[in-house]
Amino acid sequence: MKLLFSLLMIALLVTACNNDPAKNPVMGEDYPHAGQPEEQPAAKKKAAQSTKKDKPAAEDDEASHEAKPNPTAEEKVVDLVLDLPEIQKMDESIRKKSDGKRGLKAFVSNRPSDDEEYYTVSVAEDNGQSLATYYTFHVYPDYSIQYYDVVSDSEKTLKEWRRELR
Repeated sequence: MKLLFSLLMIALLVTACNNDPAKNPVMGEDYPHAGQPEEQPAAKKKAAQSTKKDKPAAEDDEASHEAKPNPTAEEKVVDLVLDLPEIQKMDESIRKKSDGKRGLKAFVSNRPSDDEEYYTVSVAEDNGQSLATYYTFHVYPDYSIQYYDVVSDSEKTLKEWRRELR
């Protein structure tokens, strides 16, 4: 009797738990990523020194207020950040200490949207298991760069940021 009851409970749990995201009542069929595999970021090499994130073009959907990817603009903002002397120096140091196995990567982590006019560029080290973010920058449409301090949730000019690095 206990076995029959246990089997019945398991059968009810299995049928009650709908693991198909496309039919999930919480997410619904209108969920934009329903049934799609989770996207993994792909990295692209930059002249044997650092890399940048290569994101596929996002599909148009009415809920998204983020700008469409612009590879040329994204490459430019990432290159501007990678060209900062502090980033190059840290990248060289990490590569030297790791015998060239590790280095810094820069990628666009957020695009301009209705709420933010800038690209957010993250600079991180791939430690073999995850990306450890060192710095975050905001790059504006005029290509000016601001350091984003995550602790104080505020922007700083590069001059202010450089004073703190000393």
